[in-house]
Amino acid sequence: MYDDTPLALCEARDPKGLNARARTGTISDFTGISPPYGAPEALDRTTDHRRIADPLRVGFPRLARG
Repeated sequence: MYDDTPLALCEARDPKGLNARARTGTISDFTGISPPYGAPEALDRTTDHRRIADPLRVGFPRLARG
């Protein structure tokens, strides 16, 4: 499963500030910052957090139900 969420949205949702620390160099080898992350070529399933309110419910409906 590929989670197609823009980096800016990931950074906005980062309560620990890990993305900001990676940008300043405090954390090295942080995926998406250094090195950049590329989408996989062959996908079984994709979620796009820009278009759905609850990606867990879409990606893993059995887990979301409990």
